[in-house]
Amino acid sequence: LTAAMPDSAEDGATSAEAPAAAAPPPRPSQAELQKEIQGAERAARQLALVVAAWPRFVPAVAAPLFAAKGATPADAALVLRGATKLMQTLALICHNNSKASSIEERFKPLVQRLTVAPLAEVPDPAWAGADEVREAVAAARPEGSALLVVAVELSDGETVQASCEVLRPLDLPDADRGPWMYCLQDGRSWALGPPGFAWTGDLRPGRVSPRRTVPASCAPNVPDYAENGIPEAEQSSEHQRTPPVLTPAEAAKARRVAKLGREILDAAHRAVRPGVTTEEIDRVVHEATVAAGAYPAPLNYRSFPKSVCTSVNEVVCHGIPDDRPLRDGDIVNVDVTAILDGFYGDLNETFLVGDRVPKEAKELVKCAHDCLEKAIALCGPGARYRDVGDVVAAHAKRCGFAVDRTYCGHGIGEFFHHAPSIPHYAGNKAKGLMKPGHCFTIEPMINMGSWRDRLWPDGWTSVTADGKPSAQFEHMLLITETGVEVRPNPQRPPQRPQPHPLPLPVCGPGAHCAAAHLAAAVVGGGRRGRAGRDIAPRRCRTGPQARVAVTRGTWNHPPPALARPFEQVRRHARLVVRGGLARHRVALRLLRAVPRSRGEAETVSDRKGVSAHASRRSVRPRSGRAGAASLSWRHPDGRTRNRRSPARHRAAPPGTGPAGGFDKCGL
Repeated sequence: LTAAMPDSAEDGATSAEAPAAAAPPPRPSQAELQKEIQGAERAARQLALVVAAWPRFVPAVAAPLFAAKGATPADAALVLRGATKLMQTLALICHNNSKASSIEERFKPLVQRLTVAPLAEVPDPAWAGADEVREAVAAARPEGSALLVVAVELSDGETVQASCEVLRPLDLPDADRGPWMYCLQDGRSWALGPPGFAWTGDLRPGRVSPRRTVPASCAPNVPDYAENGIPEAEQSSEHQRTPPVLTPAEAAKARRVAKLGREILDAAHRAVRPGVTTEEIDRVVHEATVAAGAYPAPLNYRSFPKSVCTSVNEVVCHGIPDDRPLRDGDIVNVDVTAILDGFYGDLNETFLVGDRVPKEAKELVKCAHDCLEKAIALCGPGARYRDVGDVVAAHAKRCGFAVDRTYCGHGIGEFFHHAPSIPHYAGNKAKGLMKPGHCFTIEPMINMGSWRDRLWPDGWTSVTADGKPSAQFEHMLLITETGVEVRPNPQRPPQRPQPHPLPLPVCGPGAHCAAAHLAAAVVGGGRRGRAGRDIAPRRCRTGPQARVAVTRGTWNHPPPALARPFEQVRRHARLVVRGGLARHRVALRLLRAVPRSRGEAETVSDRKGVSAHASRRSVRPRSGRAGAASLSWRHPDGRTRNRRSPARHRAAPPGTGPAGGFDKCGL
């Protein structure tokens, strides 16, 4: 102890001053400083995203700060300066403050540390990241938006890392709900920041508000998926395999919900204009739906977060409403579905936003509307579901557009989606016939460029693969005994008289014309062909001057009258079939079923495909692809009834060829 004591007062003074004269802590290395800068950037970014997730921050919190300093968001900025730990703490408190009753209370810790600085003084030239802040200050910002500058002080005491965020105002009646976040993974995951993706067009996802609530008055119409997002009853229903046939009482319910859907869609249409967000359209649709005591079917269906689908520009379908405002020149599709009295009503339309919509986009919207109208004209009892795609694809191709093949029409009634599935592209394999009582939707999605599409990270939004616009129209259809009812327009008459059951012309007592049988069978047999054409037999040489015109695509199998014995066929008939080899072969299979003593079959091909119904002249064979098949019947006595048949017809001798007495086609 004695040796440790100082020898004099001077020595003691020197020893006491030693701690104050100690060397400063070593400066962090370049690697450590770079790591600290990255942490500061993340903390600043996280805090800025927390603030931006509340659209009411600018009018409710920032506006009083600007007013207290006599400034406006146009000439000043909000500045927050502090250490990295402070930024992380503020972000955590403001984001998780579940006890806050208002947005002002939520951000009270942040407001105490915010300052208002003129834009001319932001940023400090010594700050790291000053160039980025300077560009944000000089750039044009949306009207009413504010600039938030976050300056993070590093541990060396000299470096300041700065970043900025543009806060857009959204002054909506329910904008206090929050936070507004980016949707991921089918609505099961959410993020404060935008996801990364190889975007195909100019559109980007926006922030989505929290799920809306449904009042107790809608309880009778709340589906099973309203809480957990899983439509269990729909998935286990037998209607997924067999289309249900609605009773008159069920059809009346379908009409009521379709009418309500029309009213809701009209309300949404009135809200479409430049500057309005799709979130506002969702609010209008939600309030109109629950006001009628109905439930908005998209809400939480397989975790979909909103009450309506809004598809803007290149979005094909299932767009999620967000805070992005519509722009003059956009096109937007609004898809509305409501549940009323236990039945679903589904329809959508594409609207033009403003007066600057390009001519090509207008033509696209018109083509999508016309495709739906032509598909409706095909519908009726006995029509094939697969033929809808032929009609839609043919018209879209004539207009220079493409049909999206990923999504299709569907049955609707007690469930959102069930059988039948109705593709909108040509050559599809859809099964089944339309029968009275079937209720379904047709909703062709027409793309300006490629038919291919891609899915955004939210798991719902489908966009065109080339980033070009897409348009869609949808109606509910109810098949009746006499035709089709287009819902939600009960006063709309059927598009055309339906030929089923087929009015078979009688050529003699108890004998049905062969033309009617052949027309019904051949029309329903092929898989491809040009849509919208009539196939009609020649009128009978004897008996009533009757003829039957059967529109292509109406039949999937011969009507019940074909079960009658072919011995009743007494007279000659001629039929010209459009559609090529596949349809022609079906006709031959039908003719082979005729008893051998009844006649022969002759076939020719025609490159131009001249219709006998239109030209009233014989079809001459030419070289080239098969464009039409001409079938001629010959009377058992050997006399031909087709006196204008071309000389190149080749007839097989009676009794030769396959069972039934007919040879194969010589195409």
